[in-house]
Amino acid sequence: MDVNKINATYGVYNTSSVNKANGVNGVARTMGKDKAELSKTAADFTLALQEAMKADDVREDLVNDIKQRMDNGTYDYDIDALVDKLMG
Repeated sequence: MDVNKINATYGVYNTSSVNKANGVNGVARTMGKDKAELSKTAADFTLALQEAMKADDVREDLVNDIKQRMDNGTYDYDIDALVDKLMG
C-alpha cells in the first residue's frame, strides 16, 4: 500500500485548508446568516403549548372529590347525558 497516494487522495477531499474568507479564485465574499421568523400565530401557539405542558395531566382535586362522593354513595349522574356525550 502506498501511503503517499492515500494522503494525496485525502487532500482532494480535505477542505479545511481552503481560505473561506477569500472565496473562489481570491474573490472576497460576505457570509450572511440564516434567519427564520415565526408568525404571530405560531409564536402564540408556542407560548400556549409551553403553558399547557406545565399543567398537570389529571386534576387531582376533581378526581378525589368524585371518588369520595362515590364511596359515600352521594355521587349522582345522569346516565342519559353521559351516553349522549360519549356518542357525540
